Amino acid sequence: MSSVVLCAVGTVWVIGWYVLYFKNRKKYQAQIAEVDGSEYFFKDLFFLGYGLIDLFRIEFSSPYFQKKLYNLSEMFEPRAAKKILEADLAAQFTYAVSFLPLGFMAAAITGEPLLLGITVLLVIFLVVYVEYDKKSKLAKRHEVILHEFPHVLSQLALLMNAGMPLREALSLVSHNGEGILCQEIGVLNEDIRNGMPEYEALGKFADRCGVDSVRKFANLIIQNVRKGSSELAGALMDLSAEIWHARVSSVREEGEKAEARLLVPILIIFIGIMLMVVVPIFKNMNL
Repeated sequence: MSSVVLCAVGTVWVIGWYVLYFKNRKKYQAQIAEVDGSEYFFKDLFFLGYGLIDLFRIEFSSPYFQKKLYNLSEMFEPRAAKKILEADLAAQFTYAVSFLPLGFMAAAITGEPLLLGITVLLVIFLVVYVEYDKKSKLAKRHEVILHEFPHVLSQLALLMNAGMPLREALSLVSHNGEGILCQEIGVLNEDIRNGMPEYEALGKFADRCGVDSVRKFANLIIQNVRKGSSELAGALMDLSAEIWHARVSSVREEGEKAEARLLVPILIIFIGIMLMVVVPIFKNMNL
């Protein structure tokens, strides 16, 4: 009976897949052409996912999607971030509707429901992988920015302490550096040159970086620019000292965690050596 049910469900699913295929295969080619094939599996079938997005009338204005869009906007331009968000959802839908019917049919033909379970796990893995891939890249980006920030802040503080205006110091730092943070400072300079108010450009810069330390730096500059304070150089020097102290503390904590992790294999090796020494001794005693 279970095989009949599996076969029926699988047949319905396969029919649905073919309906989506013939209805949408010539659509969404422009969207698929913009998808990076190295980032996704089976991108040529993504018209299935795009078709389901339209069929279900999924709106990306919900808090869930807006949060994802906000995170993607740290790495991509707003327009590109929206397209990547759509591609992610299309990929997840495509994987689900393409692999699940195969699992149902394989389980029905062989009489092994385990095959369906394996297929479900595969689909879950692919869906989670799409989410994890972006989160992993974003976390790596934050890590790189945090690593670069103390050095960039020190350069900026020294330049301004030497009497260089803020805009010139930002321009010099962005041109001399090659990291992610320097690139974002370059975008900040471009926004200011294009007439964007400094406080707005700095706010967007902090949002793109997505790191609390950079946000604190941007807020410090915004406050001093609005007040017309001449103490910005000194404030940046103080912030630089604070950031370096936090960086040293972070490195020390990471070192302590690494040492703690090393204790486990050391303990295992020690126990192994003790067994190699003690077991023969007890065997000789028994003799």
